[in-house]
Parts: sequence; C-alpha cells; structure tokens
Amino acid sequence: MVDDRGHKRKDVAKFSSFDLVEKYLVWDWATLARSGLASGPLGTDLYKLGYAAGVEVSELDKGNIELRLDGEWAILVVGDATIFSHIMLKSFDDLLEIASQGGL
Repeated sequence: MVDDRGHKRKDVAKFSSFDLVEKYLVWDWATLARSGLASGPLGTDLYKLGYAAGVEVSELDKGNIELRLDGEWAILVVGDATIFSHIMLKSFDDLLEIASQGGL
C-alpha cells in the first residue's frame, strides 16, 4: 500500500478476527469513496475524541498501536488506531448504514 505521502507500506493493519477485518474494509472503503466521511463522522470527528473508552490501547514499536476489546485485537498505525478504536465499537450494520447515507 502507498500512503498519501507516497511512502510504500507493507503492513497496514493486522486483526484477530474476520469481523474486525470486515469493519476495517468498510471503514477504509467508505472514507476513500466519500471524503465527507473521512473529514467527518468516520474520520476527523472520531480522531478528535481520542481513543474510545473501553478499548485497551498498547503502544508497540514503530508507531504501531494494539487495540483490544472483548478478546479481539487489531494492530494499526497511530492515527488509524485512534479512529478504529471507535469503529471497533460499532456494529457492521451501523457502519454500512453510515457509509450508505454518507454520514447523514
């Protein structure tokens, strides 16, 4: 994967369950397809809140963060981890609804 600064990255994220992979892919797709979601309800708005309450956060090496919730875990880079800590708490159906409505 190549990020917005043109840097190639091999490990974007790691997940303990298919459920978390689905949430990540819907979130990633929705924020790429609809910039209003990235700058609003599925992006900047969540980032400004900091890490979600109830999600255990551990800093790993190289700017990676491990998130743990109900026995599941995800490892992401710092900025994405902040947002994804909130995404983890949402149901898959809620994410699809937000994506299809454009955050309205």
